[in-house]
Amino acid sequence: MKISDLRRGPGGLPGIDGPGREKDGEARRADFNEQLIKAQTTETRKQLDKLIKDIEVQGQRLANHRTLVELKRYKEMVRNFLREVVSSGYQVREETGWDRRGRYKVHVLVDKVNAKLEELTEEILQKEKSQVEILARVDEIRGLLVDMYT
Repeated sequence: MKISDLRRGPGGLPGIDGPGREKDGEARRADFNEQLIKAQTTETRKQLDKLIKDIEVQGQRLANHRTLVELKRYKEMVRNFLREVVSSGYQVREETGWDRRGRYKVHVLVDKVNAKLEELTEEILQKEKSQVEILARVDEIRGLLVDMYT
């Protein structure tokens, strides 16, 4: 009966190849980090998409029932969205430049969204604006929010 010879690496252990093996470990760590970041980004985008949909629904309610209670809920939802965007590391400062696809892009200021919210508040308080004008303002704010994370 013959016992087959196990190949041993420099460390004397089977399957350990030596110094080159460390690079494999680093590559695996990098792959893991990339996968983790990708998963976090995907989850954040799902959460932001859900917040946008909730804001749209509340915007419809606000247009139909122009009350301070509905306005307060709408503004709170927008604030929560902005908080999430900022905490997720999305760019929210004013910056012009080119994106990865070579398109000219302008990053929107949080202040611009806040200004639009103030305009909406004034329109609701004046009670002179029609439902269509309120919906237009709500849609404008929604567009700014979507631009922040796309």
